[in-house]
Amino acid sequence: MRKIAMSDSPKDQDFNWVKAHSECSLAFEFALLQRDIERAADERSGQLPENSIGKLAVRSTSGTICIEREDGLDRLNPHVLFHLMPKHIRVRQNDRRDGKEFELTLTLNKAGKCRFQKDGKGRYKRWQVIRCALERLLFRDDAQP
Repeated sequence: MRKIAMSDSPKDQDFNWVKAHSECSLAFEFALLQRDIERAADERSGQLPENSIGKLAVRSTSGTICIEREDGLDRLNPHVLFHLMPKHIRVRQNDRRDGKEFELTLTLNKAGKCRFQKDGKGRYKRWQVIRCALERLLFRDDAQP
């Protein structure tokens, strides 16, 4: 069994990891993702010239968030979908060329913080997950101010 160094655990020796683990829930983090995705879309849309293509719309229903570039074209607009599933969040990135998909799960890091894992790997903060999912959509060359 590996010895845990003091720097590997939260500073508070009375840290309740069971409570922290139970509060690290997909439903709660999904709601925070929605809030932060809406903020990112508003921020990026506000940076674009008034009549430019690439304005962003966020639509959500129970368990789904869709962020879409409103290019005004008849073809399928580029978009990213977040689906809340029972044991993970599925993220699907679609543009006119291809589509990519990955799964987000949650875990506690060594400091006792709730973090995302992408396809079972890494430890990511919410903004890092959003950046990974939306960067290509928000910063396509033809959407630059």
